[in-house]
Amino acid sequence: MKAARGTSLDYEKNHQKYLQQRAKKPPEYWKERTRRSTEWHRSPAGKDWLSRWLQTDTGRLYRRRQWLKQYGLTIEQHDMILRSQGGKCYICQRLPGSLPAGRALAIDHDHRTGRVRGILCQSCNAFLSLVDGEPQRLIRVARYLQRAKSFDGRRL
Repeated sequence: MKAARGTSLDYEKNHQKYLQQRAKKPPEYWKERTRRSTEWHRSPAGKDWLSRWLQTDTGRLYRRRQWLKQYGLTIEQHDMILRSQGGKCYICQRLPGSLPAGRALAIDHDHRTGRVRGILCQSCNAFLSLVDGEPQRLIRVARYLQRAKSFDGRRL
């Protein structure tokens, strides 16, 4: 009986095949390959390859397919949201060109409902995920920052 694609049986079979292929090469080969890969990913070229690839037509198409697959968001809907925000992050108002290398605007969505809320830079999107989208937490963060200013830098 043939296992359905994506089942654990299919995964196990492919994993066993991978392990057999890997066993044919000596451990030094894999150590060197890992070292070279790690070295490349830490280099400036390695850190920036994704941002360069996403700027190609293939990369843009891939990203837009991901939006549709993950969020049900069409290209037209994405562009409409971005235009309504002035083409920048809704929270910090930074334009995509002013973001650090390799950082793009991200689709912000409610994890409970899956509903798209807007488009943010990755920093603001990460911040929202830390406060878990709770308005009361955001208010407490703002109060804390205001309170911290009043201590004039002295240790307590």
